[in-house]
Amino acid sequence: MKASTWVLVGVLLILTAMRLGMSLTMHMNYSYKGSFDDQLLMSYSWGSHFHEDNTLSLAKAQGYGYWLLITWALGLSADMAYFLVWVAAAVAVGVAFWVLFYNRWLACFSYAYVLWHPIAFDGWLGTRLYRNSLFPPLMFLLLGLMLIWLNYGIPLLRVKSVNGEGWPSSGKALVGYAILGLLLGAPLCLIYLLKEDSVWCVPLLVAIVAVKIAMVVLSRTAIIKKILCAVLALCPLIPVVIGVKACEAINQRYFGVSMINTRMEGEVGDFVAKVYQVDNKDQNMTIWTPESSIDAVFNVSPTLSKNPKLLWSVKHIMFTYPDIKKNPLTGDFLTWQIRFAYDNTFGWDNERSVQDFFKQVNKEIDAAFDDGRLKKTTKISLSSMLVPRNINEIMSLIGSANYSWSDSAVIYYYRLSGKGNSSDKDDNNIRGLKRMRVDPGDPNPEPFPWFSFEASRRVSSVDRVIYSVLNVLMIIAAIVETIRLIAGLIRKIRMQGLLIYIGALGLLAYAWVYCFSVNWYTEYLHDRFVTFFYSGGVAIPLIAVPLMLFVGLLSIRWVNATSYSKGNVREGLIISQ
Repeated sequence: MKASTWVLVGVLLILTAMRLGMSLTMHMNYSYKGSFDDQLLMSYSWGSHFHEDNTLSLAKAQGYGYWLLITWALGLSADMAYFLVWVAAAVAVGVAFWVLFYNRWLACFSYAYVLWHPIAFDGWLGTRLYRNSLFPPLMFLLLGLMLIWLNYGIPLLRVKSVNGEGWPSSGKALVGYAILGLLLGAPLCLIYLLKEDSVWCVPLLVAIVAVKIAMVVLSRTAIIKKILCAVLALCPLIPVVIGVKACEAINQRYFGVSMINTRMEGEVGDFVAKVYQVDNKDQNMTIWTPESSIDAVFNVSPTLSKNPKLLWSVKHIMFTYPDIKKNPLTGDFLTWQIRFAYDNTFGWDNERSVQDFFKQVNKEIDAAFDDGRLKKTTKISLSSMLVPRNINEIMSLIGSANYSWSDSAVIYYYRLSGKGNSSDKDDNNIRGLKRMRVDPGDPNPEPFPWFSFEASRRVSSVDRVIYSVLNVLMIIAAIVETIRLIAGLIRKIRMQGLLIYIGALGLLAYAWVYCFSVNWYTEYLHDRFVTFFYSGGVAIPLIAVPLMLFVGLLSIRWVNATSYSKGNVREGLIISQ
């Protein structure tokens, strides 16, 4: 290798070692008092979880609990597990930019960019031991693998292949193609299992597979080879289907229901959705479940009507205590309130019986909608688990979505990590720290005497400023590339990288749509930072990767085209353009 290559390798190794130091010094923080959040997901990693059927057992998706259990079984501390997934994400993106542009400087930049992204050090989205902190590295990993897989065999950068139109005589290329597809499905599977609302990633998965199939179909090769590659393009679906079905099978065995969660899915989730659909002038973007909507469904359901304690519990315990008139059910709190109300009335010790109860209730409510005793709203629902909105209410979200998108683009909201682990002797705290492989007697260790926790906070603060400026520069590069592309199209010049440009725009648009959907949910909270907490983990990678792609496209004019041709002389599944 050239001397400059060795220098690059050395710099990357140093950056990686320094990044490890940051992870071990800032470390992951566990909040054991988060009964419905951090502590709940931690409890899903304990063996006792599978033998406790209660209101919280399947209230949330179990993906994060499995993540904690698997990393613990592998002997990894929480700090090391998160560090490794960030390294994997950085490697995937770095390799992706190498196979796309064959520019080592750009590949190294993209590796370092992902590895040192400041969101990894954010107190809510980076170092908090909670499922949202897994989204940024998993999304970077997903997008990196997506680019590698889409580029495999049919280069996204339209350059002439020196290998001609034939396929390699060995089956290694096809095996590699299938393996990459399976690898791509792995982070998608975990992302889907992390949250109850992860259905947003389904369109992304479908789009990825559809694009690859279209590329294969439009290529110049034999029909049999096209069919084979089109079938293999379905490989990313396999890990997702297997993972989801395995989770459902586990819950079927231990809880009697084949679902990932029973708060947003199944008959209980369907009941909540029906309450949202009741036409009610008292329903608004803050109070999704007015008292009058609850009264309406209880009045038309004989099963509900003969259980007055259930109605009383909905109106007077937990989130409505002491009375629903004083503390109305804002946002999606009905999904929680109905669980505790049912438990207070009947006892929640059998998920199957709960499903059967609400199955009958839902039949009665549907009958009331059909015969006119209940009037269904004509408002639009983005999802059955979100409050319906009229056109004006939907349009009002555009500005909020723009803010959320820009907040993610420049990392506007950033909270430095704090020493969040507690030395309390509470059993939940001690068990959680042990699951993290942290000594309960020293819950916030500083492993390097020459690098303190406060020093790591100063580094992360500077890191955030650098990235905010860097992202603005990449946005400028995207604008310049757009102008160059438009000028070329006007002059009818065949523009190199048009497919990559369109794909990058698609990812940016997907990020905006995601921010829009999150704002549909979080508007009732009236807190822009909390909206960032819900949207940033997914939106930041969806914005950052296409911005780097624009930089890559812009760099083409300064790179000798010969380097791309040389880069294409590789063993692989090559179809001529």
